[in-house]
Amino acid sequence: MRLLTLLVSIVFVAGGVGMIASGDSSGWLIAGFFGLCLLVAIFEPWFPKVHGSCEYRLLITANDIACEHPKRKRESIRSEDVNQIWYITTSDGPRFPNEWILLEGKQGGCSFPTEPTGFDVIWDELERRFPSFDYGSLIRGGTDDAKHLCWERQRLRIG
Repeated sequence: MRLLTLLVSIVFVAGGVGMIASGDSSGWLIAGFFGLCLLVAIFEPWFPKVHGSCEYRLLITANDIACEHPKRKRESIRSEDVNQIWYITTSDGPRFPNEWILLEGKQGGCSFPTEPTGFDVIWDELERRFPSFDYGSLIRGGTDDAKHLCWERQRLRIG
C-alpha cells in the first residue's frame, strides 16, 4: 500500500506542477495535497505504531495466569490466590489498550488487556476457575474510566 501511495503521489505532484507551469492555479492545491501524501508515504515507517496490544501475551497454566509484554514486568497470580476480578475501562484508546481484566489478590495481581495473544482461551478458564463470574460488564464494554467487579471470592463465615 505504501508503494502505491508513493507512486500515485509522485504522478499527481508532477501533474500539479505541470498545471502550475501552464498557468492553472488549481495546480497548487493538487501539488500541495499530494506532496503531503508523498511525505507521509516516505516517513511512515518511522511513525510510532498505533495500539501495541498485540505485544501482550496471556499465559495460562494449570495453576496460574500470567501476562507478558516486552516493555513491562511480567505479572502472574495463582488461581487460588485471586480474591477479586475486575473489568477496567479507560479513556486511553485507541492508542493504548482501554479494556483490561485485573486479577487481584492479597499479595499482588495480574492485569491484561482484552486483546492479547492467547486471550481466546480465557473465557473457559474464568468459568472453570471462578464460578459465578459476571460477564455483564464485559458485554456492555465502555470507554470511560471505570472499574467493575466481576467476581469475588466468598468469605467463610463462622458462627
